[in-house]
Amino acid sequence: MSTTNDIAKVMTGRMNMDQAEARLAVETSARQLIFCPYTQKVLDVATTVVAEITRVHGAGGPHVMGMHADHWDTVKDNVLGTFGSRVTVHDGRELFAKVAKK
Repeated sequence: MSTTNDIAKVMTGRMNMDQAEARLAVETSARQLIFCPYTQKVLDVATTVVAEITRVHGAGGPHVMGMHADHWDTVKDNVLGTFGSRVTVHDGRELFAKVAKK
């Protein structure tokens, strides 16, 4: 989709690496899941949210959850308030704003 363009933008200084990685996480999740596991809605980059939940104390890597933005809006307060966890959110609505407006 836009991975090649994002690499070119990073190389020319028009996009930072963190934004490119976030966009890649959203693209990958939308491609792998195809449907939201919670709402069964079809995912695309402009409607996918990826939440990476990492326990601050304890073993194990991050738990990555891809979902439709509508579902994220209903659960984000509970997820963000999880005690002892760090949550990194990649919201396709923000990362792919031009795609969402088409």
